Order: sequence, then structure tokens, then C-alpha cells
Amino acid sequence: MTRSLAVASERAPNRLCKAAKAMLNVVYDPLKRRFVDGISSSGKALEKLEELKTYRENPVTKMINEFTEAEKFGDVGEYRRQRAERMMQNAA
Repeated sequence: MTRSLAVASERAPNRLCKAAKAMLNVVYDPLKRRFVDGISSSGKALEKLEELKTYRENPVTKMINEFTEAEKFGDVGEYRRQRAERMMQNAA
């Protein structure tokens, strides 16, 4: 059962909790496991689901931004050099 199917009916929080409990058997990443466990044991399952979606989408957004930046340079090697220089300047 997927999360979207679990929240499609009027008994969304109960179904979402049941789906999250089933997902605990297959999720091994500690941070994702913490989110899923929070969904399964929380009275505010829908809010916890939104937190999980935000966590999941954040790295994807960062990667998309990085790809578009690299595309502007046209050369991945040049982009990596520029990025490394920026990171060194920000760290100093």
C-alpha cells in the first residue's frame, strides 16, 4: 500500500499509520526510519507525512539546482573547480 493510497480516504490517519508500520519492515536508513516511525506512532500522522515529503524532496531540489548550474558552464570539470573555489572562500 502506498502513502498516497493510504491517505485517499476519510480514514486517512489510521490507514497512514498502518502503512507506516508495514514500511518499518523494509526501511533501513536510520533517518527515514525515524520519520516513518514518527508517522506510525503519532496522532498527527498527516503532519509527519509532510515532514517526510519535505525531507525527501530537499536533496532532489539541491541536485536539480546543481545540474542546472553545471549545465551553464558546459564543462563539468570547470563547474567542479568553480564550486570548490566557492566552498573554500565560504569556509575561510
